[in-house]
Amino acid sequence: MSLDEFAADRSTRLPALPAISPIACDPGSAEPGETVTRAAGGPDTPPDAVAAYHHAVITTRDAAQVAAAVAPGQSMGSPALIEAAFDGFPAGTTYCLRMRQTDATTVLATLDCQPPGAPVAQYKVRATTTGAPGQVRLTGEVDQ
Repeated sequence: MSLDEFAADRSTRLPALPAISPIACDPGSAEPGETVTRAAGGPDTPPDAVAAYHHAVITTRDAAQVAAAVAPGQSMGSPALIEAAFDGFPAGTTYCLRMRQTDATTVLATLDCQPPGAPVAQYKVRATTTGAPGQVRLTGEVDQ
């Protein structure tokens, strides 16, 4: 049914939206020393903390989860920057993170993402973290 046909018959039935296929993200494709994921992450390791932040921003879109992934006092955990992060990844965006930890607090990440109806984009960032295992949080991300 076209939009014109829908408007003409005043039906309450909306035309279906096309399905969005997530971009490929195969953890089995990781090279030695690399992590490939779009999982929820957590506070256990620096790559887990990076994954937790991106999952909270892109998948769950939950400000409390984003703030929990960021170290206290860091600007990227502010409400304004969390809102800006949500704006940068519209609802329905699919993604994949490819990460390599380079030292105790640094993770180099390649983020492939695809907003609905848009081409795949790629971002390369250097994320820094702080905290002991089980308490690792992001302190910042900058372009590589």
